[in-house]
Amino acid sequence: MFHLFWEPVVRPVLEAASPRVVVEVGARVGQTTERLLGLASERDFELHVIDPATGPGFDPDALKGQHGGRFNFHSRMSLDQLPLIDEIDAVILDGDHNWYTVYNELKILRGQVERGRPYPLTFVHDIGWPYGRRDLYYDPDTIPAEHRQPYAKAGITLGNGELSGTEGLNVRLYHATTEGAAHSGVRTAVEDFLSEADLPIRFLVVDGFHGLGILAWEPAVAANPTLGAALDRLESAEWLREHCRRLEEARVRTLVRLRAITRELQGRGA
Repeated sequence: MFHLFWEPVVRPVLEAASPRVVVEVGARVGQTTERLLGLASERDFELHVIDPATGPGFDPDALKGQHGGRFNFHSRMSLDQLPLIDEIDAVILDGDHNWYTVYNELKILRGQVERGRPYPLTFVHDIGWPYGRRDLYYDPDTIPAEHRQPYAKAGITLGNGELSGTEGLNVRLYHATTEGAAHSGVRTAVEDFLSEADLPIRFLVVDGFHGLGILAWEPAVAANPTLGAALDRLESAEWLREHCRRLEEARVRTLVRLRAITRELQGRGA
């Protein structure tokens, strides 16, 4: 769902920031990648995409042919690849939704500060429900045992801290058995990092569509009034009213689709 934040949030903030190097962690089928490459052509920046398991229809070779040196694809885990990319200006974290991965992605990005550069402008998806306070493991073996919550392959339902068996969301994925444990979940990872890092970072939260967090280096914001205005706008009453309208439209579209699917299944006698 990250692509739903593109026009109202991500594009205007990136345009204001004028990055030279942007990293996308977690491309899936490339909905956001295509948008990023379109903006890269307009604003002349380099895009690195990191994803060891892209979805159907994502063709890195074709994108390389279309965009040349502006597009770089890395079929590796983010914690292995991020340290190898220099001078990152902005990054989208939408890959492995668990505390260990996100916390360490943020720590790796702190290396930019230690090299005398600003902390990258960072967009973190899934800081809301369901993975804000609960770990998801696409492959549990990639997480060190000491940082892995007790888990099971089962669904999750809103308002239920325990797993829901074959009911609820993402029943085929591995989830931490309990919501809200220490060192579990994407938002917990962001909060833990910020509390320990003691860096001048502004943290904004945009609710809806599983939640989006934005980490912005305060000295860079102070030096760029256009970026400051773009971030301030996200907390204005006018923008929030418009965002509520978008959320309601998404809810209604989903309801219409569900009713159409229900009628189709009933017509088949299911």
